[in-house]
Amino acid sequence: MKRPSWGVAAAGIVLLGAVGFAATRGPARLPRFFLGFAYRGPLVDVNRWQTWVERNPDVFGPLGETASFAVVESPADSTGLILTRTPRGLAVRKSHFLLFQRIPVALAMKPAAAEELLRLDQSDVNRFWDGIKFLVQSRSVVVYVFAPRRELDRVGLTGFLQVIDAIPPKG
Repeated sequence: MKRPSWGVAAAGIVLLGAVGFAATRGPARLPRFFLGFAYRGPLVDVNRWQTWVERNPDVFGPLGETASFAVVESPADSTGLILTRTPRGLAVRKSHFLLFQRIPVALAMKPAAAEELLRLDQSDVNRFWDGIKFLVQSRSVVVYVFAPRRELDRVGLTGFLQVIDAIPPKG
């Protein structure tokens, strides 16, 4: 009989620790944490989002290097996408552990709103900006801010949120 490797044992310990941590954050979050591993859809489709951000770079113009934010269905979700500004542009990656990371901003939306957003293309300038602003103003895309304004200012997230009409300009 073959014994499990140390890697499998370590993965089990990490998973148990994550479950324990998620449970302390609120028992209601635990089922969503587990469901996140099985979730498939537009909110976690890295390739579609990466293509979309590359096609529409002006949306992310104000973001400074290292700025990051999450795209989720609900702020209680642990599974979602993290978009981070790098020297080569915006990088999109999937994470199952958002609740354990310090993300300054989360854009929450239902899958239908994500589909609508992913269909917008900057080549049709007026429709593109009107579409983004409509999704935000109709609360189809809801912005959750988890960092102080000065941190958002420092990395350009305030400018980004102003571009999409999520917060009013400073003044």
